[in-house]
Amino acid sequence: MFSDGVFTGLVLLENGANMVFEAESDLVEVGLGAAVIIEGSGNFHKVTEASGNLLIAGLLRLFNVPEATYANDLLVSGRLNIEEPPGSFGGTTVRVMNDLKLFDSGLFGSVALKVSQDSSLHVGNRFEIGESTAMIDGVVHSGSVDISKGGSLCGDGTINGQKIANGGRVKPGGSPGALTLNGDYTQTPTGVLEIELGGLQAGSEYDQLVVNGSATFEAGTEIAVTLIDPNPSDCLEQLFVPQAGDTFDFLSAEQLIFDGEFSDLVRFTNVPLGLNLGFELSFPGNMVALEVTEVTGTPTLVFGNGFEGDGCVP
Repeated sequence: MFSDGVFTGLVLLENGANMVFEAESDLVEVGLGAAVIIEGSGNFHKVTEASGNLLIAGLLRLFNVPEATYANDLLVSGRLNIEEPPGSFGGTTVRVMNDLKLFDSGLFGSVALKVSQDSSLHVGNRFEIGESTAMIDGVVHSGSVDISKGGSLCGDGTINGQKIANGGRVKPGGSPGALTLNGDYTQTPTGVLEIELGGLQAGSEYDQLVVNGSATFEAGTEIAVTLIDPNPSDCLEQLFVPQAGDTFDFLSAEQLIFDGEFSDLVRFTNVPLGLNLGFELSFPGNMVALEVTEVTGTPTLVFGNGFEGDGCVP
């Protein structure tokens, strides 16, 4: 099960069992195809300062664990689940004293990290999301968060970090939902903010990004707005169609900074043909909103300062 610093096969800790380990090698690894599962008050912790980093190439699942601590870097190319059973209190807490890095996670699909509601992740230095997805429904505390091209951050949780840089994709909610960033948000030229519209209620029927800090959108970046089916489980594909007078407050920030015209950043997808509606930006208070207006004459999609399309915007 554990040889030369590598866990293989299945390791299950439950009913209060604990595993506190030090390895002679510079790296402790949950090997490819292996799984370490901790349930209840059991624990799996401490890669000490002398023993180097922890690599998760398989699955590490912390379920209803009071606290797990890793002294150096935590590297995830497989899957890390930080979970709490529904209706419980206290949550699972994981502390990474240095860096947390997510990268190529093809074995478990795109999601390399899942932090469930009421659970928390504390990263002492830098949280880096590479070509993988972090699904955050709980709370993440980190000195900084960097989303690289090919990486995605999604969920209904909260990110506490001084700097959050998006060069990949930010997707509030779990389709749809609300994501809160307590810190300054910067979207670089390769970055995309994805906003789904499936109804009129912010955070539950359409996406909302809440930035308690500044929000900076650099030239070349994008905000992708998509109309979705509000009831995908009914097996009937029927997109939500907004009406003239509808307003969607999809972004809030204490300060908004962008290069050029903000309307140039917005791109619509999945818009039905023949939609006689226009979409205009407004900035009520500290919000950024899409306001729907009626367009007469030839069916067209009009956005802001003269943006026009044939109703099927690529």
